[in-house]
Amino acid sequence: MFQMLNDLKATIPNSLISEAADTLVEREKSIDLALNVLIPTCLYGLTIKSSSHRFSQIFKTLSHRRNLGFHNQLDNFLSEDEVFFGDPREVTQRMKSDIFGKKMDEILIFISEYADIKEGSTAALVNLVCPVILNYLGNKISDENMNAAGMSVFLFSQKYDIEGTLPNDLEDLLSSVLIHPETKRQQKKPCFLFGFFDDIFKGRDN
Repeated sequence: MFQMLNDLKATIPNSLISEAADTLVEREKSIDLALNVLIPTCLYGLTIKSSSHRFSQIFKTLSHRRNLGFHNQLDNFLSEDEVFFGDPREVTQRMKSDIFGKKMDEILIFISEYADIKEGSTAALVNLVCPVILNYLGNKISDENMNAAGMSVFLFSQKYDIEGTLPNDLEDLLSSVLIHPETKRQQKKPCFLFGFFDDIFKGRDN
């Protein structure tokens, strides 16, 4: 698990952290801290959605959006230019919506306060983190010939390890805003149905 987090963080070079700090007018140390929290936060959101009825859509995004040059174009995600359909930033926005929905603002506020940066800066950094995760998981799907069930199982299996890397207060916030109350009594073990996680959450997305 920690290897995956390290691999994802290594995808964002120090030069880009410095560029982000200059562009967003923030301290490099704060940018680095925010990234260290944002990566497991986005992964945690994915682990939760891996057991929901919406995961099939997320899987399509992961499996169809690999090797789009994210690694060489990460600085473009700091741009505030208009986003068009098919632009990697549009894919990133769709991924954020699929994972966090209307709860994104609450999460951004917490991370902004935690890392001592502006909310707008945190939002820009999410635009860096999402494509990194998209590319990483997209390659895993391709390399290991995974289907939606396999990726769902993989993500769900990482849930508790990811939780251990989050600040306690952030873990509590994510659980409260992303998990339907009924699921808290049911998430101890996954149920399977024809190779897929059954909808153990039974509630609807928030």
